[in-house]
Amino acid sequence: MQDRNAPPDVGLANLRFASALIAELQAAGAVTAIVCPGSRSTPLALAIAAHPLLSHSVHIDERSAGFHALGHAKASGRPVLLLCTSGTAAANFLPAVAEACHARVPLIVLTADRPPELRAWGAAQTMEQRTLYAGFTRWSEEAPCPGEREGEAGYAASLARRAVFEATGPAAGPVHLNLPFREPLAPAIIEPCTPPVAVHAAPATSPASGLDFDALADELRAAGRGVLLFGPDAPHPELAQTAHALGTALGWPVIAD
Repeated sequence: MQDRNAPPDVGLANLRFASALIAELQAAGAVTAIVCPGSRSTPLALAIAAHPLLSHSVHIDERSAGFHALGHAKASGRPVLLLCTSGTAAANFLPAVAEACHARVPLIVLTADRPPELRAWGAAQTMEQRTLYAGFTRWSEEAPCPGEREGEAGYAASLARRAVFEATGPAAGPVHLNLPFREPLAPAIIEPCTPPVAVHAAPATSPASGLDFDALADELRAAGRGVLLFGPDAPHPELAQTAHALGTALGWPVIAD
């Protein structure tokens, strides 16, 4: 669904703004990114994943992600990016942000947000985020929604440079950028940034069940893109090897409980 106020190419504008912001954050000194999955933060997560020089890791728990980022920044002495989606997810960063403030640790918190007209409607995902870390940041700023102004790439770059400058200043500490995005959050088609990686051929049959591995892989490959999800209580200990080989052959992520 597209937001009513969004221009027709807003998905592309979102991704271009996010890419310019992340590229400049890395160029200015950000050492890595800690990403917490979510919907509204899609443009930023895609930009981080596509950047060839910025390492990143994905954490499903925001509170632990905040302290992981805090420890990484403290050990390296360089700013770490900490990303989450809109709503209460950002509130779970507060303990790490408060500690970063008092310990003078360079942390750059990127919170995705809804556009102004979709906030404060009572739902958790529409909560006020701009003042969430008030009193604990060296600098805090909200960007306009991408697609609403000229020269957005230059603005994104200047925003990134100041964020790193403030986070690493004489009194280092956390910086908060609140970044609203309208839907559609990303373009319908995203060109790959790198050529596909060749994978080794998988065994013709599964040692766990005698299943025709190649036939199953071909059937799943016809679906295009997907995720392999496996629950607990595997019937055979070698199923893990087969699942890994299948995910590698398809180029799909494997999520195991």
